[in-house]
Amino acid sequence: MTDGLGAMVLASGEGRRLRPLTAEVPKPMLPVLGQTLLDRALDKVAATGPHRIVVALHHRPDVVADHLRSGPYPVSVKVEERLTGPAGAVRSYGADPDLKVLLVVSGDLLFDDDLGGLVDRHLATAAEMTFATRRVNRASRFGVLEVDTDGRVTRAREKPPVPDDEEHVVSAGIYCLSPRAAAAIPAGTTFDFAQHLTPLLLQRGATVQTYGLRGYWSDVGTPAALREANLAALRGLLATRKDGGRLIPTGDGSTYVSDRATVGPDVIFRGHNALLGPVRIGAGATLMDSVVMGGTEISPGSAICGALAWSPEPEGVHPR
Repeated sequence: MTDGLGAMVLASGEGRRLRPLTAEVPKPMLPVLGQTLLDRALDKVAATGPHRIVVALHHRPDVVADHLRSGPYPVSVKVEERLTGPAGAVRSYGADPDLKVLLVVSGDLLFDDDLGGLVDRHLATAAEMTFATRRVNRASRFGVLEVDTDGRVTRAREKPPVPDDEEHVVSAGIYCLSPRAAAAIPAGTTFDFAQHLTPLLLQRGATVQTYGLRGYWSDVGTPAALREANLAALRGLLATRKDGGRLIPTGDGSTYVSDRATVGPDVIFRGHNALLGPVRIGAGATLMDSVVMGGTEISPGSAICGALAWSPEPEGVHPR
């Protein structure tokens, strides 16, 4: 455990690009096999040994808070009445006289790195803030960072209009902050890490560092990305728990079947598939490289390929 390490998980966003999946279920509660995105983030955060974990909520906070109460980690829940941006949400962490490093993780990401390396990098460089980063194309969706040869940030731009075919270093939605950096976030305004906090710290002569993630990473921003995340887990590209379900080998892949799923006779699975929640697959149906979730029913004899199929679960049903 790192002395003086506190942690905050940001689970406030509405996930608008994932609608209608997120109309009732907050984005951090979406599943990757037997685990929600939020549970995965909390596993990674808890492994670093923080003395305190705060989860910031906004969209459907009742659903997420109920879920957290049945979880394995003691967390404090802070509900944002008004969204104030990712950095703005850090203000709700509150007073902590023992805090030396604040680890901030977006709870709607999917990543496979151990975060201990990020914390160690932050401490070793004596930075005021450290970004976890990735190198990506289509970087205009992210906070783009300009970095020197020592990994220090020299400039940050939020969602700039860079060409899709250019590769850039981008913020991965995971950060370490010193107490001074956290205290620099002004009250009563919307604030972002790349667009606002980084230039503020650089103007003050502070060091802003980077730490490159090496494992699987996705912001799971669209239904297609959620499908791909589940198939990536089945391909072994990232480790994930398979709680509440079982794996069925299919010869050319594997299929995860939730314990709440109903599978009729003579169903054929090809490639990799995931049946998440109380779905119903009719007799003689064929599924190939697809994710079926929520309350979806696949008609007998139907065939789906390369799909994400979803319909709402019965009202009030949001199981772990």
